Parts: sequence; C-alpha cells; structure tokens
Amino acid sequence: MKTLHVIPLALSLTTALLGGCANRAPATFGDATASQNRTVSLSDAELQYGVAPTRNAEVVYRPDVIIPQGGAAAVRSVSANGLTWTIDGSVPGAADLVPGKIMFLTGRGVGRVLNVARTGNDLGITLGPVELTDVIQQAHLSGNQAVDASAMRSYSAPDWPGAETSIGAEPVPSIKRVAEVQPVFASFNERQPESLPLQLAQASLLPPGIGPPPEIVTPSFSFNPFVDGGLSMNFNSPVKNAALAPVQVHGSVALHMLNPYVSYDINITTKGIETAKFEVHNTAGLTLQFEASSSAEFVPKDNLKKLVFLPVDLSVPLGGPVPLAFTLHQTFMLETLFSAKNSKFSAGGDYALAGSLKMECHYSTCSASGPASFVVRKSLMDSIAGVSLGINALIITYEVRAIVGIGAFGFVTGPFVGLGLTAGITRGSDAGGVIVGNTCRQVDMQAWVKAGVGYRMPPSVAKVLNFILSVFNVAPIENSGGSGVSSPLFDPKHQRIGCGSDSPSG
Repeated sequence: MKTLHVIPLALSLTTALLGGCANRAPATFGDATASQNRTVSLSDAELQYGVAPTRNAEVVYRPDVIIPQGGAAAVRSVSANGLTWTIDGSVPGAADLVPGKIMFLTGRGVGRVLNVARTGNDLGITLGPVELTDVIQQAHLSGNQAVDASAMRSYSAPDWPGAETSIGAEPVPSIKRVAEVQPVFASFNERQPESLPLQLAQASLLPPGIGPPPEIVTPSFSFNPFVDGGLSMNFNSPVKNAALAPVQVHGSVALHMLNPYVSYDINITTKGIETAKFEVHNTAGLTLQFEASSSAEFVPKDNLKKLVFLPVDLSVPLGGPVPLAFTLHQTFMLETLFSAKNSKFSAGGDYALAGSLKMECHYSTCSASGPASFVVRKSLMDSIAGVSLGINALIITYEVRAIVGIGAFGFVTGPFVGLGLTAGITRGSDAGGVIVGNTCRQVDMQAWVKAGVGYRMPPSVAKVLNFILSVFNVAPIENSGGSGVSSPLFDPKHQRIGCGSDSPSG
C-alpha cells in the first residue's frame, strides 16, 4: 500500500531526509529503481554545518577555491543572519582565506570571501554568493534517490536580511484589481520596497532539527508547523496583540506528494554547465485555506502587502564526490484588500496535481515543465464565505523551489525547479447582494514552473544584504546569478458568480 506524504509548501515546506547518497553507478535518469539505499552517516558537527568537500579525481575545482581542513569540526559558530562563519584560524588552509577567494569548507559553508575578521585564533569569514561554475571547473554528478519522509533536517537563520519586506499595499480594493493578479515571483520583479527591515533581531542560529522546524517569526507573521494526517504549516498575522490588530489573517497550505523521489544529472566542463537535469517526481496535490477579518478600527491604509522570503533551509545531503544537498526554499506574499470595517472573509481549496517538476538546461538555454494535470477537488469559489458591507479581497502568492547544489539560505546554488501560484479571492458587498440577489464572488488563479541554474533571491533581499555588506566596503552583490526560465503551468483561471457578466467556468 502506498503512503501519502504531505509536505508543507508555504510556509515552511518540510522535506525528508534522503535515505542514501547519490548513486555513482550507471543509471537511467529518472529511474526510481536505480536509487541507492545506503544510509548517510553524519557526525553532530556535519549535521549542523554540512559535509566537507574532498580533493578527488572526479572533480576539478577552480584555482581560487580554498578548502580548509577540518570541515564542520573547524566551525566555531555561524551568525544568526547566516552570512558569517567563524572558524578555527589555525587549521591548514585558513590563512589562504582572503577577500576574493572562494571558501569551500562544507556543502553549506561555501561562498566568495567578502571579509575576514580575526578574533584571537578564530576567523570570521563573511561570505557572498557564487555560481556552481565559480567553484567547480569540471565534474559529472548524477543520482536517483527516493525520499523518506520519516525524518527531516531544518536549518533556520532568524536574522536573514530582508526576510520580510513591505511592498506597498493597494489601499482601495476593486474586483478589477484582483482579476489582474500577476505571478510576481516568476522573475522576482516585485515593486520597489517601501521600507527595509534594517533593525535585525538579536538571536542565535538555531541548530538543525529532525522533524518540522520550530516556529518561524518575521515582523508581521508567525509560521507554525502542525501534524494532521501528514505535515503542513499554519501562517498567522499579526504576530502580537492580535486582538488589537485592524487586519488579521490566519491560514495554512500544504503540498502532497505520493512516494516522492528526485533525479539529477549535472555535467560541468571547462565551457560551463553542458547539461543540467533535475526532476522532483510524483507531485500529488495542493491544499490551502485562510480566514481574514477587519476590526471596528480598520481604515484602508491598514491593508497588508508583505513579501516573505522564509529564512529556512530544508535540506538533506546527497553525497558523492561533491557534497551536494537537496534543499527546499519558500517565498510567500500576502495582500489584503479590505474596504469595510467589521468584515469577515474565508475560503479554502484542494487541488490534485499529477506529475513531476522537471528542468533541463544546456549551457544558458533552459526548459521547465510541471504536473500535466491540475484537478479541482474542492473549489475556492464554492467555499468563499463571510460578511461585509464592502468589497473585500485577498491575494496569496507563494513559490516553492527545490535545488540540488551547495550553499545555504539565499546563497544555495545549483540546478533548481520551482512551482508557484497566485490566487486572488474576492467577495463583494452584502448590500450589493441584496439588490441583485447574490453576493459577488470571484477567483483568479495563475500558476507557473520555473527552472534554471544558479542562485536567486528577491531584489529586496539583495538590497538589505548590500546595506549590511557596505559596512565592509564590499561591492554590491547581484540578486541572481546563472540562467533561468519561467513557464505557465496552465492558462489563467477566472471565475465570477453574481458579479455581472459572469463567467463561472475556466
């Protein structure tokens, strides 16, 4: 009997500890029967900081790559923003770590050295992003691996810069505004942020855990894992003083997978990435629900529009000649468009997805594909409920990205494939419903798959990173590196009932 694993999508998408290392024997790409079942045995230090690379005949590294000895055992600590690794300055190779070089201490502790600060015998190494070809000059890396959902590794950087950004809410909602929802993460081209969260909380880096990650808190949201026939995630806003908040939103979202496994094949030559293939098999379904309300003190300027880049890696080592890992990231945007006080608004949907997330790149030319089937099991439209004397709407945009590569948090680099969806849900005024006999309801949905090779982060994240790095007189870093492509998963879906010129199908 097959087991249904439920993996949280936004907002903290939980993954599984892969049961073995990458298979180096000849195998057909995507063949689940070729999976290797040897268990990865890691020390406590390796679980926390990653597996060390080795010099071996299967990999040629770039000349400026420095591999200090000691690996995870040489790490003293990692800053709560994930940028600075403090290591034992006496280990062989540490003295060669100077700005401009690339440190490859572990599969997570890798990046271009931006600054080096000595404290006693320890070195604080501040890292910036790199591309896979900045590290590796020549290698052929491949594997097929089943996913075991019985165990997980979660890593959190509570002070990761730019984790939440305010990007300018629309103060006055309209049905047309929601119908024009755009997949803002398709190219990470969100509008210029209104403000940047430059005051970073004082917190220590949380050690990796087995099972769902602990509560994740950003300035406006808290995200809580829960177990209910699988693993999923709540999101809540506001974080504090909920009873006094003019706008409150609570909800959850989960991605279902049926006996999932991953396949990858990466061939790096002196000319670059000749071929990169990566597939996440057996995507099975998606469930989301929310409840939102406005208080008696609400005014339109209280509406939210927040972009959250969750500072969590859900990552498992793959093994092989390079310490690759399978890592999952999530990005989430929520916009409320209330127009009236004392309003309540809710909806939920359940959708079946049949197929895989798949990418393929040849040098800078990439393609992406997603599940071929998107079937409605429970419609958002049919579940819209609430009470209000004004038009109210909510737009949720989220993206999950799976990566095979090296690095940590926003600097993870390698072949990636992502699934994103924007859902705009509108409920009209009850006063208008009395006149026409039916309260207006509307749902607009767009979905896309994304693929490429390299690292990606929202521009607002890069802007905050650059503010912090300017302290070291470091040149600004880019918000992305490498190549990528985005493709629609299906034609935009638009449904209207009781709104005039209705189009209930599509």
